[in-house]
Amino acid sequence: MQSFVDATITAYGYGKDNAYRGHPNGLDCVARCLDPKRNFGGAAHAVLGSGVFQYPTSMAVRPESKIPYGSMVYVHGMGWFVVEDQCNTCFVGSRFDVWSGPTDKHEMSNLSGKMNVDLYTEPTSVPRDIRSLGPSPKWTTHFQKMKERIRAQGLPLFVVP
Repeated sequence: MQSFVDATITAYGYGKDNAYRGHPNGLDCVARCLDPKRNFGGAAHAVLGSGVFQYPTSMAVRPESKIPYGSMVYVHGMGWFVVEDQCNTCFVGSRFDVWSGPTDKHEMSNLSGKMNVDLYTEPTSVPRDIRSLGPSPKWTTHFQKMKERIRAQGLPLFVVP
């Protein structure tokens, strides 16, 4: 496990500016995902998770960090995330970008800031008591709101319970 104190957490939302270079239409792409159901149309797609260990949300990290895809990240004050992408414009320092679904700038701002982070590069090594850490009320409220927004707008986004 590796810990980061006061890491920069930045929420990013659904839109063409969130795709990796070369994707045909942008939208909700990540570089790699572990779930084969999320690989279609020549792209791997981001997921909005409930914040528990079993249902994390997609996250991007700085390429220079050498954090491997599939690493599990607990953001204190938010919940669990899985590394599935790299930042295109990440700044130097401890930086993690969390996918927030179809959010607006105000909603993304409320999810962004300095937070403590615990990183596990080997998900199977995460102790059971740490796996049981859950999402914050802030993330749960956001997740429920985005889940409804995705449903109401009929967006082709991946959401897990």
